[in-house]
Amino acid sequence: RLYFPFCAVILAGLLVGTAFAVGGNLLPWLFLVLPLTELTRELADSVFSRLVKHRPVPALDLKTVPDNGKVLCVITSLLSSEKEADALAAKIRNCCFSNRGENVNFGLLCDLREADSAVTADDGRLISYTEKLIDRLNSEHGCGIFLFVRSRRFAPTEGKYMGWERKRGSVIELVRYMKGEKTTHGTVAGAVSLLPGCRYTIVLDADTALPIDGAKELVSIAAHPANRPVIDENRRRVVSGYGLIAPAVRSELVSDNDTFFSKLYAGLSGVETYNNTSFELYQDVFGEGIFSGKGIFHNDVFYELLADSLPENMILSHDLLEGSVIRTGHASDIRVYDSVPKDMVSYYKREHRWIRGD
Repeated sequence: RLYFPFCAVILAGLLVGTAFAVGGNLLPWLFLVLPLTELTRELADSVFSRLVKHRPVPALDLKTVPDNGKVLCVITSLLSSEKEADALAAKIRNCCFSNRGENVNFGLLCDLREADSAVTADDGRLISYTEKLIDRLNSEHGCGIFLFVRSRRFAPTEGKYMGWERKRGSVIELVRYMKGEKTTHGTVAGAVSLLPGCRYTIVLDADTALPIDGAKELVSIAAHPANRPVIDENRRRVVSGYGLIAPAVRSELVSDNDTFFSKLYAGLSGVETYNNTSFELYQDVFGEGIFSGKGIFHNDVFYELLADSLPENMILSHDLLEGSVIRTGHASDIRVYDSVPKDMVSYYKREHRWIRGD
């Protein structure tokens, strides 16, 4: 309760002091507003990190994922070329090798590129090629991987044919499919017989790596009784516990050193969390974290609160909204790793993809 009043007092003091320093010249003062706001946030975080007690999210000590904690780990991505399909197959294979277990399943959740028609000449060839990759992984390694590719629908706001509601719609339709509802999935291949009974879903981006036993660790937090989500039926949101657990996101050590830009962007590399600050503002001050598109959620809670509650063609970047509705817990001791952009072009391409909700 004191965080925002504290920020307001500090910012007001800095703005008044700056106004006296620049005299009656308004233009320099306006240019300093944003830097002073950032300085205020840094000061507030520094003070509250010393005053506020850390709130760790409790976890069970699981050796394996139990039958009542069956989890589905999916990578969401656009399927644009055979090269992209090869990369996705390698990603899901590595994820399977580092997290395989009796109650851990894996899948690719793909959308085709937006187009001027519902079907293009290359769709069949590309989907068939990807299916063969998944079948090969399942036959050679017994990974139990599935593939979902959605059919395009016309989006009136874009004037194009694309996957319904982009990534948000992709995850919603996955949950609906597991609940036995009809979806726009034109292709469903692989070990889909393993889907019934999945209690949790782990969502990852195509450039995100899940470490060894990361799936089990996320389930151990989501399944803890103290974290069990409680839904307020009147407000239609989770009011205690957590419907979603978000791990800490770090940059990959390999991609950190690819280029000069990636070194500047990544900052410190190869340093464990406990050697740096462990203060997580939102979790420690407000009791809940921020969802950035990677995490584990309760399928039943997601289905009840998010499957039909948000308007169509009105939402682009959706992660914060979804995390606020089903309440996010931040697990700072569990980390996933994102690749770092190699240059400004790839950086802004990723920003564009995130903003539009892909």
